[in-house]
Amino acid sequence: MKIILSILSSFILQICVAQNVSFEAKVVAENYKAIPYATIFLQSSKTATTSNFEGEAKLVVNKKTLPDTLVLRHIGFETQKFYLNEENIDSFKHIVLKEKLNELDIVEIRAYTAEQIIALAIENIDKNYYKNIYFVDGFYRQAHKENDKYVRLIECFATVKEDISNRKSTAQKEQFYISKIRRSNVYERNGDKHGDHLADLFLENPISYAHSSFLNKQAYRLYNFSFENYGFTDTIKIVFQNKAWQNPENKSGYILINRKDYAVVEMEIVSTKNHFDKTNNKSNWKFQNGTYKVSYEKHEGIYLCKSSSKYYNHYVLNEFTQNIDYIVEEYFDWDRKTLNIMQKVENLNFKSFSNLYSKSYNYEPLNWKFIRPNKKIISDLNSFMDLEKQFEDD
Repeated sequence: MKIILSILSSFILQICVAQNVSFEAKVVAENYKAIPYATIFLQSSKTATTSNFEGEAKLVVNKKTLPDTLVLRHIGFETQKFYLNEENIDSFKHIVLKEKLNELDIVEIRAYTAEQIIALAIENIDKNYYKNIYFVDGFYRQAHKENDKYVRLIECFATVKEDISNRKSTAQKEQFYISKIRRSNVYERNGDKHGDHLADLFLENPISYAHSSFLNKQAYRLYNFSFENYGFTDTIKIVFQNKAWQNPENKSGYILINRKDYAVVEMEIVSTKNHFDKTNNKSNWKFQNGTYKVSYEKHEGIYLCKSSSKYYNHYVLNEFTQNIDYIVEEYFDWDRKTLNIMQKVENLNFKSFSNLYSKSYNYEPLNWKFIRPNKKIISDLNSFMDLEKQFEDD
């Protein structure tokens, strides 16, 4: 029996390995000097990594996600894009990035540098955003993918109670009331126990929790900032990248700032595994990359979070061989469906955790049609059992 199980395990492992392919390249400047901390990601699948001090980068992807567009981004160099498929994935031994011209920075230094504009945005946070108790309604979706196939879906309507009296405090500022919820069955094979990520998504908000990112007067000095566009548009786009550090994750991305009041109206933060971090993670779950994106909309003179989303990518290693058994991806997004800001809500039992898993199920199919998930989520889950039937059975 043990021999049979061993053969079966080996067969399954070979299938898992065969599903994945590796992109490996060295990122260099035009003088062939290595470029560390370049962010390399696939545009559609969001899989990402960061080059090490030697400019070396490796990205393991599932064959099913190809073809895709490979993007290389670094604050000091021009962004490069390449078409990537299974046939050409081994052909990128060296990728040469062109150094950015500094014309924008030279022109704008007469007024403000990119770093000074970030400092002004930080100074204006309390003036531009809500700093009291209010309630907002919105729609939340949480989806899990395993080896490029969706295996779990949770959706809900929720009312969120925001209490932002102190942005510097690490205390949770939200409480949740779930009014309607629906869940698919769970088809994951990696042994994961699902977390409640609605609360986690709100905890990532860099405006409500200014201590958690560079949007405070201490942390922003750990980053480099540069203009991507200034021009005569209503918004200024600034790209950022952390300076050399030993934290577990590298961070890069962009910020859109309203030039009239220095309010952050959109932000994307890409986190990738830091190859230089020496922390010993004994877990078989290995974080690879994540993307957080948030947008804000002005309402009666004050900006509110309009939408936010987060993506995670983990490798799950085989306990015995340490090869990659699963590439696990998780998607969370919140979208505020109304501009109505309620100052008081009666007779609702708010909780610090959103009780996505403990709340009794309430399915009303006709009210959910306009926010159906994308076709791949539906088709993947339908391959196990009709998704509508899964909802009804929950």
